[in-house]
Amino acid sequence: MSQQDIAHSQDVFSASYVPKPWGELSFTPSSPTTKTRISAKKTASQRSQAKEPKTFSILVEDFKGILDLARQNKCNTETGNRIATQIATLTEDIHNHFDKLEQDVSALSSIPASTQPTTYSQALASNKSPTTTGHPKVTPPATSTCIRNPELDLTLIQSHPSNPVYPTTLFPELKWLADTAIESASIVGPDGKPLKICAVSHHASKDIIITMNSVTDADRLHSNTNWVPLLSKELTLHCPVFAIIAHRVPTSFDPTSKDDFGDLKSSNPGILDSLAHVMWARPNLDTNKKFSSLVLHLHNPRDANKAITNSISYNGTLLATEKSC
Repeated sequence: MSQQDIAHSQDVFSASYVPKPWGELSFTPSSPTTKTRISAKKTASQRSQAKEPKTFSILVEDFKGILDLARQNKCNTETGNRIATQIATLTEDIHNHFDKLEQDVSALSSIPASTQPTTYSQALASNKSPTTTGHPKVTPPATSTCIRNPELDLTLIQSHPSNPVYPTTLFPELKWLADTAIESASIVGPDGKPLKICAVSHHASKDIIITMNSVTDADRLHSNTNWVPLLSKELTLHCPVFAIIAHRVPTSFDPTSKDDFGDLKSSNPGILDSLAHVMWARPNLDTNKKFSSLVLHLHNPRDANKAITNSISYNGTLLATEKSC
């Protein structure tokens, strides 16, 4: 190569160029006569900046000129060959990317108009919903809220809150102990098998909460408390009561009589099954009165509601009832 060609090569590629990563190359358009000049020089201020990927814009015509220059340039010097090889590799990669982009654009333009997605501006103009591609529209499932039924819970009260029993026992072990106590007390369900509890937990006061699988199972444990001492003699089953008032009850009724209590309960099957005890509304009953109001305490809130809704009967007479204050 002549001295003139070498000088021309230095003018195009800059003989002081030290190869840098591809992201640091910059392409700068030149004068109209020389389509493109490639500069790899960096100023001192640019070197002091953080090394970040560089972006650039280039016309397709300028790029083709660079590609032709890289393909046709031949240098006998080692520096010139290295620079030419690097530029040729870079420009070939970009050229392949352009070819792939042109193929994608061509394929997209060949899609029938009926299958192309509707833009939002077109949808507003035609007054119809826009279509999307890629992800189908999925309706999220309705979220269900878990509501705890208090009728499934039984509370075992600690006899000595300062020294509670089973305060640190793991719930699986405590559940097994409760199931064993229920089985030992021969408390069975409708299927004849021993009742099994659903879960156990602790109240903040260290009282134990037993949760059953059904209201029927909870009622059976409420009505038969023999299993509680088998679990611990330091625990007492808390049985909440729901009070109602029955009006115009004959004063001949004796709340302390087991026979009268049994007659009242048997006269209202399915309503007073959970009847716990009864008492007159006024402690000092006037014996001269023929009728008075009687307070009935029931363990089951559903029985109390049925007694209020349907009334109760005694000695063949319907008695008006209401919720006790």
